[in-house]
Amino acid sequence: MMIPKARRATSLRLLSLMVGTMLALVGVTVSATPAMASATGCALYGGNYGGYFIPGGQYCFSINGSGLTVNFTSGSFNGPVLYNWAESVRFYDTSNTNYATFNKPVTSGAAYGYHYWQLPIHGTARTGRVCGELKSSGSVVATVCHNIFS
Repeated sequence: MMIPKARRATSLRLLSLMVGTMLALVGVTVSATPAMASATGCALYGGNYGGYFIPGGQYCFSINGSGLTVNFTSGSFNGPVLYNWAESVRFYDTSNTNYATFNKPVTSGAAYGYHYWQLPIHGTARTGRVCGELKSSGSVVATVCHNIFS
């Protein structure tokens, strides 16, 4: 059965209007979303470090901010045990020059299970990258890096 031309044209105009309206709404929605620079990444660790054995675990490092603005960094690890642990956060520019380092104080003794912390690093970073390093008794056991750009 054939649809009359007049009815087919009206249906096509209506469909075109609906698609145009939907695209306009999607465009508004997409443009209203702020660009965020927050990122999270994780790395596995375990093995011999500095002459002693560390059981396997996972270290995660996050940066919170927007563009070149940094609000804070956070880290966590989850593993059977980690001794005398600390974190260093290092900022590098595009020439791979370390221009800022922040150190979480060493937590002495044995740490079991899951641990989470935030470092109050707030300011404007340079384009480049930031890396979190988990340390145990002075040895780096895991590193996670994120790119920073405007």
